Amino acid sequence: MSGEEIVPRSNWHEERDAACWNFRKVLDTEPENWQAVVSAFERISKPSRREFGLMVNYYARRGDKHHARATFENMRARGIEPNSYVFTNLVHAYAVARDIRGPYLALKK
Repeated sequence: MSGEEIVPRSNWHEERDAACWNFRKVLDTEPENWQAVVSAFERISKPSRREFGLMVNYYARRGDKHHARATFENMRARGIEPNSYVFTNLVHAYAVARDIRGPYLALKK
């Protein structure tokens, strides 16, 4: 298989992969431009746990517990269960905001 190019399964997958790649690129190159980051995330037609986790992490680093929580809840509403990476980033967002009860309340739902 060496030397063979990996062909995406469909145009949808190709577009989604390109949107995910662009999102990660914007996160790396323009983290201070929140509009560009949010816009790049919203262009992903069906974000995976990884993209949701990166977005929760982004909001946590900014200290934005409200958007971190909204992203976390959006992920759960889509049937994607958070892993320890995503939940740790949510806890970090609340820690930066000095709100100790927030992550606990997220677990109770």
